[in-house]
Amino acid sequence: MDTLRVKHVVNELEADLAQRAELHPVPNDYAQLTRDFCARVASLLLWGLPAFNQLRLPVAPNYHTMQKTSDLVAHAIVQTASFWNLRMARRVDPVKVFLHAESLSAFISDRMDSYEVYFCDHPEKVEAYGQRYRTLDEILAAKVDVEAMGEPYEIAPLPLSNGRFGCLYCNKSMQDMQILEIHHEAIHQSHGMVACTECTWTSTDEPGNLASHQQRAHDIYEAGHPDAFSTNIDHLCHKPRNKLIKLLVEDFRTRARLRNMQPPPPRVPAAWGLRRVAMEIVGVRSEIMRIPGWRELVNLKRANRVAQQ
Repeated sequence: MDTLRVKHVVNELEADLAQRAELHPVPNDYAQLTRDFCARVASLLLWGLPAFNQLRLPVAPNYHTMQKTSDLVAHAIVQTASFWNLRMARRVDPVKVFLHAESLSAFISDRMDSYEVYFCDHPEKVEAYGQRYRTLDEILAAKVDVEAMGEPYEIAPLPLSNGRFGCLYCNKSMQDMQILEIHHEAIHQSHGMVACTECTWTSTDEPGNLASHQQRAHDIYEAGHPDAFSTNIDHLCHKPRNKLIKLLVEDFRTRARLRNMQPPPPRVPAAWGLRRVAMEIVGVRSEIMRIPGWRELVNLKRANRVAQQ
């Protein structure tokens, strides 16, 4: 696999492990443990079967038929995450950061599927990155680089946040590549416009426009706002049903992460009306609020994501 794709995987893994470290006490060598983990995954992606053999990790029977980047990434993470958990459990000072191999690999491989459009559209960027960063140590130490990733006023996705797309010019993070393109056009190629980081909404830059839209449409508030992570059914029922479903799925994942469990399948019965979904959100959030460390994770994932205006 080329070094630019590998670097994206490493950045996503580093971000995920850093978030986990904020929820649990970690030893002084956690940064080195993270680097070792990322180095193992990167070596499996760079060198393939010889690296699996050298590290004595099992190989899936269908490994030789895997062609998609996301499949190779998922396989490498599954094998390495299992090794991480075993290694952590054997420590004298056990690290309370255990990885659910399947959910972590699925999340990262989904992100790589999202990035694949950019990689395929810009083979020259992939080649330039490969010429600049050749060794494993260089890949692990490399920062996101303007010269390798994009030229002035060209759109380039930066893996700065876990699961999101960063803007090269202002470091704001977007929900997906389409939103990044609209943001780029509205903010960096036009004047007097504001653009949402969560959807394709744009507007003239009038006071309160962006904040009002994000509160109404996305349930995004500044940390400490009384409506942030609300358990008020009437407040929730003012939002569209499809947004409530997204909030519910996000809350399921938050609860699962706090409990170190795999989240349930992200399905909501079609028969559930607006109020039924809102009631479910209230129930899940009430459970979350009883779990130690919930506020830090919620602020990290949602309230402090408030839009970089």
